[in-house]
Order: sequence, then structure tokens, then C-alpha cells
Amino acid sequence: MIITIHSDEIVPVAALSGCFGILLVGVFVFTYLFIRSRRELHLATLMIVVPGLFSVGIEAVQLILGAMNETMAALQLHRVQALIYSLYLFAIPFFLVIFLISARGGRKQTGSFRTWVSVSF
Repeated sequence: MIITIHSDEIVPVAALSGCFGILLVGVFVFTYLFIRSRRELHLATLMIVVPGLFSVGIEAVQLILGAMNETMAALQLHRVQALIYSLYLFAIPFFLVIFLISARGGRKQTGSFRTWVSVSF
């Protein structure tokens, strides 16, 4: 099958592919750092980067499927992408708590703050 991609579709796919590559390098770096140091801050950052990697990759695939007139497959991927965004409900509060603990020098006196952040999200 021959795929014809118009010039107005090349720029978004190229930009998303570049972002996917940058996020993929970030996943490798933070995975390596977490394995080496076992610090929770690297794990929290990894939990932020991985859903971003998946959502950017799925968005690029959606654009390619749209160019191929495979709208039903693109619609199903859009639903999966919406589920991926729900991972941020857990990742963002975890990242904020770990970041603030490390910013305070390791003191874990964030009990009320952790509750406030979890309830607000």
C-alpha cells in the first residue's frame, strides 16, 4: 500500500518524532540513574516521563493513521491516550512530595502537605 503524506502533515509528525526521541533518551537516563542510585527522585521523574513518552508516541501514530485514512484505529488509540493521561493522577502528587522532601534536605515532615496535595488532585 502506498502512503501519501501531504506537506502539511510532515511537520507535526516530524516534531512529535523529535519529542519522542528526546523523551526516550530521558527514559533511558532516568532508568539508569534509578538503578544506580535507588533515589526516589529519579523514580518520580521516571513516572512523569514514561506517560509523556507513550502519549507523544501514540499522538504521532494517530497522525500517521489519519494520513492513511484509518480513522477507527486512530480513534481507538485516542481512547488509549486518554487512559495514559490518567497515570498523571498518581505521578504528579508522588513527584511533588518526593521533590519537596529532597528540597528540604531529606526531612519527611510533609504529612499534612502530602494529604493536601493528594486530595487536591
